[in-house]
Amino acid sequence: MITSTKYQRALATTIRGVVITIISIYSLATSATTYNDYQLPPSRNYSVQDGLAQVSIYDFAQDHKGFIWLGTQKGVDRFDGYDFINYSQNNKDGNGLSSDLVYAVEHDPITGDMWFGTLNGLNVLRAQSQKFELVPLPLDTEKAINSIYIDPKGNVFVGTQTGFYVKMSDDEEFRLASTATEAIVVEDINAESQTTVLAATAKGLYRYHTVRKTWELVLLEGISLESVLVDSKQQLWVGSIGEGLFKADLIQQQFRNVENISSDQGFSDSLINDVYEMPDGSIWVATTNGMSIFPNAESKEFLNYYKRDSNGKDALNSHLISLFSNDTGLVFFGTNANGFSVVDPNRNMFGRYVIQDNLHHYNVAVEKDDTLWIAAESGVWQRAVDGEIIGPYLTQEGDQTVNKVMSLKFDETSQTVWVATRLGLGKIVSNSNFIEYVAFENKEIYTLEIVTNGVWIGSTKHGLHFYDFEQGKITQSYETPMVIDIFVRNDRELMVATTNGIYLINTVTKDVRVITTNSDLAMPIAHNVITWLSEHKPGEYFVGLHSHGLMLLTLDSFSDEPKFKQLFTDSVLMKASIGAVVKDRSDKLWISTEGGIAKGDMSTGELAYFDETDGTNASGYYIGAAVSLSDGSIYFAGDQGITYFYPQDIVKNVTMPLLQITHARSLRLEDKTGAQRSLSQASKTGRITLDSKDIMLAVDFAALEYGSPDTIEYAYRLLGFDEGWQYLDSRNRTITYTNLDAGEYSLEIKSTNRYGVWNPEAVTLAIDVKPPWWKAPWALMLFSVLIALFLFLIFRWRTYALHKSALRLKRSVEEKTIELKQANARLSLLITLDPLTQVFNRRGFTDALSREFSRYQREQATFSIVLADIDFFKKINDENGHEVGDKILVEIARVLREQIRSYDILARWGGEEFIILLPNTKLPEAIFIANKYREIISDQRFSIAGKEMGVTLTAGVANISEHENVDACINHADKLLYEGKKMGRNQILPML
Repeated sequence: MITSTKYQRALATTIRGVVITIISIYSLATSATTYNDYQLPPSRNYSVQDGLAQVSIYDFAQDHKGFIWLGTQKGVDRFDGYDFINYSQNNKDGNGLSSDLVYAVEHDPITGDMWFGTLNGLNVLRAQSQKFELVPLPLDTEKAINSIYIDPKGNVFVGTQTGFYVKMSDDEEFRLASTATEAIVVEDINAESQTTVLAATAKGLYRYHTVRKTWELVLLEGISLESVLVDSKQQLWVGSIGEGLFKADLIQQQFRNVENISSDQGFSDSLINDVYEMPDGSIWVATTNGMSIFPNAESKEFLNYYKRDSNGKDALNSHLISLFSNDTGLVFFGTNANGFSVVDPNRNMFGRYVIQDNLHHYNVAVEKDDTLWIAAESGVWQRAVDGEIIGPYLTQEGDQTVNKVMSLKFDETSQTVWVATRLGLGKIVSNSNFIEYVAFENKEIYTLEIVTNGVWIGSTKHGLHFYDFEQGKITQSYETPMVIDIFVRNDRELMVATTNGIYLINTVTKDVRVITTNSDLAMPIAHNVITWLSEHKPGEYFVGLHSHGLMLLTLDSFSDEPKFKQLFTDSVLMKASIGAVVKDRSDKLWISTEGGIAKGDMSTGELAYFDETDGTNASGYYIGAAVSLSDGSIYFAGDQGITYFYPQDIVKNVTMPLLQITHARSLRLEDKTGAQRSLSQASKTGRITLDSKDIMLAVDFAALEYGSPDTIEYAYRLLGFDEGWQYLDSRNRTITYTNLDAGEYSLEIKSTNRYGVWNPEAVTLAIDVKPPWWKAPWALMLFSVLIALFLFLIFRWRTYALHKSALRLKRSVEEKTIELKQANARLSLLITLDPLTQVFNRRGFTDALSREFSRYQREQATFSIVLADIDFFKKINDENGHEVGDKILVEIARVLREQIRSYDILARWGGEEFIILLPNTKLPEAIFIANKYREIISDQRFSIAGKEMGVTLTAGVANISEHENVDACINHADKLLYEGKKMGRNQILPML
């Protein structure tokens, strides 16, 4: 719910919204607290750049189909996880709200109607008619609606700027329930029992009894309240304006043990905007300075969460005003000026251990008693079994190991920690407080491995070496590329992972054998940069690769031919960089990568992948940084801390998101404009009817997965037309069919959940295509009678009549064919052109790029790609409005279209991004051309809406000859584009 007096605050927010700079990076960070067990995964933020109408989110609701509705200052948005549909005061058909300022949104669980409280009255969207109605209140002057509550019986309660109104389920109209002689601002309403509701008002907490029809002050007299909640444990939570949070036990409609929590006790703020109980029993409190969470209703402790900027600092705008949890347990929280975010508390299956914020945790080692040793950029740290943190351990000089500890191992025999640093080999002995350098000084060590009589040292530039404990010096050395990992097969054989293959070394005979991609092997290795080596079983070894996944090496002895087999093919692991591989107690593999953690089953070949939304590090994990503790838990280290988990607890949810048909439309033959006809009955009845004039059918759909919509995959088939399932990703959620023959069809659509598990149940849309009237049974019968009669009456003229009939039929077919070709041409143009800029859209560009890539494969005719982005385009939109932004896009497209060569391809890639295909163009020439475009745009002054303004471009350039496929080429250009953004914009990368 919105803060203070909603009318006054909304107006102030509207004014401030013109000058507020939106901070686009949104994450949750915990404050200092003694409660460490409640963790949240990263949140997903949505704002105007994602299609949201406006950045202030006052209230949420979920309708009976699963769609989320959001009240804003520009009407109400319906959200399906991908797209927003806005309903405002100025809807073209006149079917809209009475005001754009929507303070309250509520769903009627019985009728399915959606209720909206606005600045200018109470509105309801009827589920059956999909029409808005203005619902009058007894006082004509009552306009601003602050809150709406609908109980399970269908009784509707409304709080306004001057009173409290009630419409019982069997009543036709609302009546005033508060005192008529005294105006009172009602900010929030919540159920207390089956017969009573509580209202948070500007004068205290009131109770309304639905049977006795009484309205009375019950608590906190004279305190301005903003929100109220009675949780499942019968505890009262009341948020105030400036006085903090009030808690009380609710016993037989009496309030006991009332306590007050404010910023003086460390609460995030004393101005409370919303209080919500989540499905897990936790209590979330939205304030003007972030959010506070009670892990359970009985807890006396709370955690403070704040929004942070890209530097990890608390952002100035962390003003939260609304909270909501949908039927799958996702939490939505709306902000005053930053849109809203979605987080799934139940998805965080992985824990995170951090010694210090913003500290890179390079590696981890473990003692027999589960004491952890952690290599970090600030030295070595120790975490004792009881949780005590000791460190950092540095050299005696103190400052030389800062940012230089790369790896470490613990030797149980000598109770010594051996440390690999960028300045040599060091050790930490028992009762020592510092790192003692022992060998290889001033040379960078990347990894090490302890054996009975010494330690193997893998360096970045100086090969492989053996430090002998007894002699206290280096006794063996081998010239190798950078050593990444060392695996000791036995007391005389080593396997060494390097940046140029695997080195097989016999430490007794000093024989060295090298396996690279160039080795003459029947089953070769996929890549030369080896990141991990470990044993699967005798003679079989896991080989981790950089960006090429995981392989299995069969190697019975050094004399046998090595054989490699790629593991977990057709999975995300195929292109991943492997950090470490750990077996759990059930022989499942846990594989750390640069983007998350995978769980592999060697017996079935199945692979499950977990990313940052599951609680893993967003930036992945370091090579070799893994240990397993005696309790079976596994630890992986990375630059965002150490991820730990119990394998038996990592179980992917099999809950399936609701799949909805969001829109269906057709293109009619006689429509010369190309406008499409909406088929609203598709989502209502699950059936549509087309006639012979409908030459194209398009169906949009979405699985209502709000936490990870990009992970959903889709499949469809049209029974009676398609032989099998057709597959789509989350970016392509439209099915199109043209010129369907007359008949009855059944369109089936199904989706996965966010973990890739397919829903066996499909959504079905029945499609009935009617034949043209001349093919209808009655028409055919009539034609037969007329022809017979015609032949009987004018038999003598049969030849002439048949000839004339044939001519007419031919002309009719020709006309229909011409019309159909024209319609197909319009359809092709609609599909491949961007409607705003009139240049190619993504689909048109992709088609052209595919043809050019085929030519490149046949003729080696190289080409380049320029991916350009308008600098500060969001600022242009925020300061001038989207209409000005659209005109800028049109002008930029016009200028680029005038400049490109006749055979170049220009397209709008998405948002403010343009992409250009330069055939027969090498990289240097492409960079020169891109710079020319950049300079021309930079020199232009655009006159828009009476203002002169200039814009600049930042672009990345890539050539296909340097990449395996077009996706890799485009991704490279995209990375260069963002590098240019970081370098200050108005850049072309790479530079000549």
